[in-house]
Amino acid sequence: MPSRFRRLDGALAELPVEEPMLLTELDGFLTGLIVCPEPIPVDEWMTVIWGVEADGVPPFEEPLDVQWFVKAVAARRDEIARDLSRDKLQPILDVDERDGEVLWEYWVDGFSDAIALRPDAWGGAAAAAE
Repeated sequence: MPSRFRRLDGALAELPVEEPMLLTELDGFLTGLIVCPEPIPVDEWMTVIWGVEADGVPPFEEPLDVQWFVKAVAARRDEIARDLSRDKLQPILDVDERDGEVLWEYWVDGFSDAIALRPDAWGGAAAAAE
């Protein structure tokens, strides 16, 4: 895993929330935001990442940490969007070290969190597809 992903994973783990997102969950979440039928403002979805308990205020002591975190998340979001535009999605998935099994469920949990932000938009898109 590249060091930028390890650093982001560490930052996620250190967020003062009950259950911080794993990197693979963040990846699924960002993918869901990108493909959502309706745009979602950054200030709304970023709160999901760093915790609604923070009342929209970034839970970092240093302004530079906030800047770094937002830029790191935005860079991964842009990378996913670029991969999707090329039909070459490369999700970050955890692997169980004991047996090598891919733990895709965490990625799906993140994607589901994105869907939960706009369930009506997704329902409308599903109805239109039928």
